[in-house]
Amino acid sequence: MGGVGKTTLAQMVYNDDRVNEVFDSKAWACVSDDFDIIGVTKTILKAIKAVLPESLSNLCNLQTLRLRDCWGLINLPVGIRKLINLRHLENSNTSQLHEMPSGIDQLTSLQTLSKVVVSNNGGFRLNDLGNLSLLAGSLAILELQNVTNVQEARDANLKNKRDLDKIVLTWNSEYDDSLSKVLQQDLLEALRPHTNLTRLEIEFYKGDQFSSWVGDSSFIKLVKVRLRGCTYCKCLPSLGQLPVLKDLSIQSMLEVKAVGTELCGKDCSWEFPFPSLESLSFDDMPEGGMDLLKFSRRERMPLPCAPKALYKSLPKVEKHSCFAASFTL
Repeated sequence: MGGVGKTTLAQMVYNDDRVNEVFDSKAWACVSDDFDIIGVTKTILKAIKAVLPESLSNLCNLQTLRLRDCWGLINLPVGIRKLINLRHLENSNTSQLHEMPSGIDQLTSLQTLSKVVVSNNGGFRLNDLGNLSLLAGSLAILELQNVTNVQEARDANLKNKRDLDKIVLTWNSEYDDSLSKVLQQDLLEALRPHTNLTRLEIEFYKGDQFSSWVGDSSFIKLVKVRLRGCTYCKCLPSLGQLPVLKDLSIQSMLEVKAVGTELCGKDCSWEFPFPSLESLSFDDMPEGGMDLLKFSRRERMPLPCAPKALYKSLPKVEKHSCFAASFTL
């Protein structure tokens, strides 16, 4: 029954000072006739700000701290450095966690660290990763635009963390023309991971060209690459040199007007580049169109595993807007 002021009354109760005095947390969620219990629950959980108590730092024998999917989490205890026996800090899918404290570098027993957020005000620094030699599995590094010294990236020592199989490198998505393109490129170069890597994601990179290691043939285990929102780059890295790459996703690369032989790589040692590619997708690319066949008109599309259907579908992409295109080989 609409029009009787239910929402107005609910807002008055929600905003009343007496309610704030009684409850530590509160959340506002709109419920329609098409009731979705899962959607409403997610809305409530995301709205609630969760603060971990400092007393958590006194659990000196704690080995595992699972915070995965805690959407409302906004902090980690300042004294987290005291958890010297901590082996697993699972903090993925914590979208409200925008800061992390200093001292994580002292947790030298850590094997799992799902996500770190680089601070610009005295919190976690990129070089704090240097002491964490046991890290394994997946690691996401966020807010890389806060790194002002390339040496911090070198000291992170990703190239010697052989047990990391997935790395996500993320800059802030907001446009910032004040950042030095040269610094960002040097930063990405210094963040070269170990060649045991199987999955790589680079998001909102602020440099204007990719580093030489992105697509280097020494990454013989890399099966999935995702490049997203690298808006300053005008060409793609030489990903065709990756011997076991199966899944390649390119998103929101608005300065890439053409894809040519640079994608295959000058030093490709195989008769054909992309020997293992199975899935290729382009999404949110230049609206004015993108020439995907700059090299294939004369040289033929060098994807040996591609069926004939692919050869028929690719020319359509050149003739029409490539705002969104996806191919399965």
